[in-house]
Order: sequence, then C-alpha cells, then structure tokens
Amino acid sequence: MYADRITDSMKRAMDETERRRSKQIAFNTAHGIVPKGVEKKIKDIIDGVYSPDAQRKELVDEARVAMMDEKTPAKELKRLEKEMLEAARNLEFEKAARLRDELKALKEKARLNEL
Repeated sequence: MYADRITDSMKRAMDETERRRSKQIAFNTAHGIVPKGVEKKIKDIIDGVYSPDAQRKELVDEARVAMMDEKTPAKELKRLEKEMLEAARNLEFEKAARLRDELKALKEKARLNEL
C-alpha cells in the first residue's frame, strides 16, 4: 500500500494480515510444514486452461472448416475476427485466445485450399 499516512482502515487491514500470518506460522511450525513456492512451467499453466471438451470442439470446428465451400471461409474469418475483438474488449481473454486459435486454423486451411 502506498500513502502519505496510515489510515485507520489501513492499520486494521495490516493488523489482520499480521494476525493471520502469525497464526499460519504457528500452525506450520506445529505440524512441521515448510512453505514452498509453486514451481510450474508456463506450459503447464497454459495446458490447464484447455479441457477435453475444448479439444472435442476444436475437432468439430476443424471438420466444419474442411466441409466449407470457397466463399464461406471469408465470411467465417470476418465473423471470428469480430467476435475475437469483442471478447478482448469485454476482457474475456480465454475466449479471445480460443477464437484467435480458430481464426489462425481457418486462415491456414484457407491458404492450403488455395494451393
């Protein structure tokens, strides 16, 4: 916390934090617990965001893209991009990331169809 002076509410919050910290330290000491920070690779954290349902949906989306005619991908690209930007504006970052991945896959598929 940053301030020119410590207000009553700040003092109460700091006192409560210290009380809880003392209680936690006493509990840890009594039970032989040594606190340790979480050690995870960023990939492990990101992988936790994806679920089997999301993977299933991804497969369905890929199949849907594969069955599109020539004009449909352009419309779908515009729709996905608009939806992704809207999700980002609404701070729905996981949804925006999923839509970004869909958009990328659709662009890749459209590029492959042109070859």
